Amino acid sequence: MGAAASPRALAENPPPHPRTPPHSRRKVGVVGIGGLGHMALQYAAAMGAVTWAISTTAAKEAEATKFGAAHFLVSKDAAAMKAQERSFDFILCSATGDFPLGPYLKLLKPRTKFCLVGLPAVSQPLRFEPFDIVAG
Repeated sequence: MGAAASPRALAENPPPHPRTPPHSRRKVGVVGIGGLGHMALQYAAAMGAVTWAISTTAAKEAEATKFGAAHFLVSKDAAAMKAQERSFDFILCSATGDFPLGPYLKLLKPRTKFCLVGLPAVSQPLRFEPFDIVAG
């Protein structure tokens, strides 16, 4: 019997219950609090995810909490963003406008997903460094 299947290993990391939704306990971030962001927070919370609202200022923290955010991250707080790097399983971005994607891509664990549903202005290209995708 390998170490991964030992009784101690199973006690420390029990397999999920067969009826546990696949997104349960996953760390989900929502960028862009309002409209689609509200819906994303509600759905993620209902699916059992650990929900994080991500916004440029703390002004929307109470609103995000009302819609299901368990945690709040201010994206302009460099120390807070650094502390959360490579810790998210999924990020849904409903924000629009001209902003760099790199800081948000750095929040993702390897081989996870960033879903962009908010579109930038038509005249503005998306801005990110390719290494941010590879390194995340």
